[in-house]
Formats: sequence, C-alpha cells, structure tokens
Amino acid sequence: MNVYRINIIRFLLLILTQILIFNFFSIEWFTIPFIEIYIYPLVILLLPLKTPRSALIISGFIIGIIVDIFNNTPGIHSGAGTLIGYIRPFIIQFIQPRGGYKVNISPTIVSINFKWFAIYAGIMTFFHSLTVSIFDIFQLKFLHYILLRTFLSGLASYLIVMVIMIIFNPKE
Repeated sequence: MNVYRINIIRFLLLILTQILIFNFFSIEWFTIPFIEIYIYPLVILLLPLKTPRSALIISGFIIGIIVDIFNNTPGIHSGAGTLIGYIRPFIIQFIQPRGGYKVNISPTIVSINFKWFAIYAGIMTFFHSLTVSIFDIFQLKFLHYILLRTFLSGLASYLIVMVIMIIFNPKE
C-alpha cells in the first residue's frame, strides 16, 4: 500500500480513537487532571524517517489543533504536537542504531526492533506529556503538579502506545 495512504488512514484512525475514546478518560484531583492518555502523537512517531522537519512540524500542529478543538484546550495540544514534530529528528539521530537506518522506513517495532522503539516512544511520550502539562498548568508554583502529571500521564500514554504497537504491529 502507498506510504501516503497508510499515513492518512493511520492519522484518521488515531485521531478518531483519541477523540471518541481517550478524550473521555481523565483522572482529576482538585480540578487538575493527573492521568490523561494521548495516543495521537503516534501519528508523528510513525511517519517515515526521511520526512522533512517542516512536514513534521506542520503535521504536529494540525493534529494538535484538531485535538484542541475537541478538548476545548486552545493551543495546548497544538503546541505539544509542534514540539514533538520539531524534536523528532534530534531524538532519532540521538538513538540511531550502530548500522544506521534502512533507507526510508517508518520507525516501528517490525522495521527496527522492540528495544529501540520502546526507548524512542518513551522519550517522545515524555516530551509530549511534559509539554502538555507545562502548557496546561503554566505556573511555576505548581512544579510538583507538573512533574507528577507528566509522570502519570506519560506512563499511561506510553503503556497504551506500546500495547497498540504490539497488537497492531504495522508492517512496512
């Protein structure tokens, strides 16, 4: 199947799943949500390795703004999506395997390996959760809430992302 078609279908399925299922899951404490699950960053994570940075940033912004519209959180998810689109090439270069990458693959468990994808998804999910927490709370006096929310939401999102990747195991 064409790479563009696969990514468009993935985009639609992940956005619909995020909006229709995971947007309704939130554990709050004193009106501050501590555990929220975000799977939409998988769209950015699974784009081919040679995707230009500008396309990653624009894709992250578009995905984030769609989630913002349905969550009524103006700018939070679009900012987080834009950030992970920007830092993705740096993270991929930082955790590059010894032999390098194949020509133009999507970074999945099948195409590289499980350990590499687990590290990659963990780093990207952490940055996404940290950005969402900082943008949402946005007060330095609540630093402990920001860190706790980043850890709990990041861990929950990471576990769901890994389960999705193991179950669906996308091939090239």
